[in-house]
Amino acid sequence: MNSLQIIESELVEIAEENGILIDDFEMSIMEYIPDSITFITFIVAIEEKFDIEMPDDFLLIEKFGSIKELATVINDIRTSK
Repeated sequence: MNSLQIIESELVEIAEENGILIDDFEMSIMEYIPDSITFITFIVAIEEKFDIEMPDDFLLIEKFGSIKELATVINDIRTSK
């Protein structure tokens, strides 16, 4: 498994822990998140798990893409530390 696949798997675990069931890594995460509270909880869990701070651009649900896209963003943030 490469690093992006590991991040994707960890994102799905985080989502499931927060009541978000993702079955398509290429579908917009927006389709799975029912409300803003769930979204913020998901963001905080991601930041804690990966020890990162999400850029302000990603604090809007409309900016989120798929799990695959989010994994790439997280990987980029981690490698730029």
